[in-house]
Amino acid sequence: MNEVFQLSTPLGKVQIEWSRDPAVIRQIILPISKKKIAEGNDLRFAQPNDLPDWMASTVQSFGLYFSGRPVDFSPDNLDFDQFSKFYGIVYRKAFRIPWGSTRSYAELAQEAGSPRAARAVGSAMARNPYSIMIPCHRVLTSGGGLGGYGGGLSAKQYLLELEGILQAV
Repeated sequence: MNEVFQLSTPLGKVQIEWSRDPAVIRQIILPISKKKIAEGNDLRFAQPNDLPDWMASTVQSFGLYFSGRPVDFSPDNLDFDQFSKFYGIVYRKAFRIPWGSTRSYAELAQEAGSPRAARAVGSAMARNPYSIMIPCHRVLTSGGGLGGYGGGLSAKQYLLELEGILQAV
């Protein structure tokens, strides 16, 4: 059974869908994302006092992140095996982009071992189910433009400003 935890953030409610068995995060949904939380009897909303330790730690990390503190999210409860080989490599490389740093789509393609795959990297970033934890907001165009973002460009700009990468406009 999947569960959802809602976290209030400056962007609005961020929803983390996760499961206890296996202990993995299924997806992170930003407030203005086009993704929707699954509906049905196999989903329940978790309360803070009902979270296993690993999920409570994840929620705490999100709180620290949105308070403007650098956070190293743990990859332990992310399911990289669900992706194609290329996407898995790209997500692992993107996961390692540190707070306050960026990469271009082309640079990330190079790091993933596919230097001509910048557009494919963009597609992977657009389908990233782990927004913020896999920091696709830190991936920009070669000219330094925002590119796209599943949570909306205003959310991407906010996250980059929070990390000190962009100046508030």
